Amino acid sequence: MLTTPLAARLVAARGLPDLSILWFTLLGGGFVYLSAKLVRDGSKKAARRLYYYSNAYLALLFLAMVIDYSALYF
Repeated sequence: MLTTPLAARLVAARGLPDLSILWFTLLGGGFVYLSAKLVRDGSKKAARRLYYYSNAYLALLFLAMVIDYSALYF
């Protein structure tokens, strides 16, 4: 699993705008936080919350990529 700073460096190396780094850091930070909370707590409620966030995470990540792509090329 890529950590957020490593992912940010990879994004910066590919020449994507700085807005991408912000999107990936915020979304990835929330995912890491909820994952740590699940490991610490281990309850079904924490697992369900992480599951729902992971679905939203993917949708928002793809939306962020589309927005950054359109801002870069249009």
